[in-house]
Amino acid sequence: MYIEIDKEHIAYSDIQDIVGILNNGGIAIIPTDSVLCIGVLLKTKKTR
Repeated sequence: MYIEIDKEHIAYSDIQDIVGILNNGGIAIIPTDSVLCIGVLLKTKKTR
């Protein structure tokens, strides 16, 4: 799933979607000015 967030108008529902994806073992790719960062949860419901 691809979710793009407008940094000027962050919707609470978008944050809920992203938390749900991370909790289910998904990853987040976060662009910065110079590199791409990868975000994951080390402990999820699937890894416990």
